[in-house]
Amino acid sequence: MTRPCFGVVAQTRSRSRAATRRGSVRRVVAAISMAAIVVVGLPAAYADGGAHGGHDAGAAPSGMARHGWMPVAGPLFNDPKGSWAAQDNQMHNVIESIAHAPRHSEIDIATWSYFLGRATDALIAAARRGVVVHFVMARGKSEVGSDFGRLRAAFRARNAAHPRAKRSVARTCAATCRGTHGTMHTKMFLFSRTGAAKDVAMWGSPNVTTNAIRHQWNELFTVVNRTKVYEYAKSVFHQLWRDRPHPQPFVVHWFGQVGLAPLPYRGRIDWVSRQLDKVSCRDTVTGSSGGRSVRRTRIQAANAVLSGSVGASVAQHLRTLWNRGCMVSLMYTRLDHVVHGILESPGGRGPVPIHPVHIDVNGDGIYDDYLHLKVLAIHGDIGNRPDATLVMDGSANWANLSRSNDEMLGYFKRPWVYWAYSRWLDHMWQHAPWSARLAPGARTLPSRDRFAHVELD
Repeated sequence: MTRPCFGVVAQTRSRSRAATRRGSVRRVVAAISMAAIVVVGLPAAYADGGAHGGHDAGAAPSGMARHGWMPVAGPLFNDPKGSWAAQDNQMHNVIESIAHAPRHSEIDIATWSYFLGRATDALIAAARRGVVVHFVMARGKSEVGSDFGRLRAAFRARNAAHPRAKRSVARTCAATCRGTHGTMHTKMFLFSRTGAAKDVAMWGSPNVTTNAIRHQWNELFTVVNRTKVYEYAKSVFHQLWRDRPHPQPFVVHWFGQVGLAPLPYRGRIDWVSRQLDKVSCRDTVTGSSGGRSVRRTRIQAANAVLSGSVGASVAQHLRTLWNRGCMVSLMYTRLDHVVHGILESPGGRGPVPIHPVHIDVNGDGIYDDYLHLKVLAIHGDIGNRPDATLVMDGSANWANLSRSNDEMLGYFKRPWVYWAYSRWLDHMWQHAPWSARLAPGARTLPSRDRFAHVELD
């Protein structure tokens, strides 16, 4: 397996004994260097999408506004191998937003799984001070741990003394909330007001769990003071809350340079392939002196799961674009054998550069830490627009089940957003830790058992 030559020399990932001996040193160096860039955000002044234009994604994030606390806006990337701050930055942003929500404000949360005691404490405290909280999750995960039961019981105890409009409620959906089968898989956090901010929307790949902090690489995007984005996300949440099939076809709703699109998905061509269909591998760029040059379009993909016909379609599109000359890379946790075969085929330019990110920490043959984000980042010719950028994030694996699930996808056209994601994906590609050396007997484990600790949803 080779790394693509993106400013570094392409090299074969060796599993030699010498590489294993160097592994512990490399893991330490990787953890330090990943922690150095794990938080990316933008100052609150940029969050409203006003006249400030682009933003240097490498600048230090700001969580403070002149008149009080503000959530960190923009993308946040966590690192389960880093410091506690690097592991927890996404849930910290969510929980601090809960803690700073004032009386009479509203909080709406959707998560597939829920197991985080301090989030429960923060939500109960918010309801007690007069915040109206609506919380929805997948029914099949609601019995895992005590947090959902404790949250629902606390809300019910308080609700008896309050009118319906002021009650906080925690509930589940029978299957998918907006469809007919599947599951509630959205990860979305909405705040009408928190600190000095209003109309705050967050979405991405993390569930509200300890796993999301300590064992998964995730991303979470936050917009602040964006009323139209917030109101649209709120309307989707209301559809989740009603737990009735919603016949809306797949549409990306654009608000300037930010777009949102909920699933279930009813299109013939999946949501990832339809974006890749727009890509040309030759990007003509005009320089500052007026000269024109041609460069290759770059595609960086990272998703926990590629499987079924959706995964095969995405893999075939990546393979085709790779053969046409695009710079392509894919990081993943798990591929089915069909997807793997498409990507590793020796035809054309050879195998597509792929990189598994699943880490066996203690050498017992079972993966402990793993990639959980779901991101596509493109720079080049997109829809006959030269030098264009696009990032797609959200909660959806590139798998058949996602067609039926409740999911939220985010789309971003601003260059600074692309560079934030691109730099993080580059860093992960180059520095993701190696697995520990397998203990005696661990190699006999069936492949499926190696994923026993992996929560891919």
